[in-house]
Amino acid sequence: MSHFGRHTDNADVKEGRTEVGAQSGQAGKAGWAPPSGITIEEMEKLLIAATLQRTSGNIKEAAGVLGIDRSTLYEKIKRYEIPR
Repeated sequence: MSHFGRHTDNADVKEGRTEVGAQSGQAGKAGWAPPSGITIEEMEKLLIAATLQRTSGNIKEAAGVLGIDRSTLYEKIKRYEIPR
């Protein structure tokens, strides 16, 4: 089950609880740590690609799920060369 776009309240953040950390089993002091050797840009690219797949390529819906403007999403798709 996907939790894209799920609101996390401040208590969850302060306590270090995140959906990703809980599901991945990689919880640490901060609650979650990215896989070793992956950059923030690579993580962002993967998230955008997964969101586009989940929304069947619907840019407006994907931008809403990601919490960014459509124009920003278009820029990131172009920058990361994400197929649509």
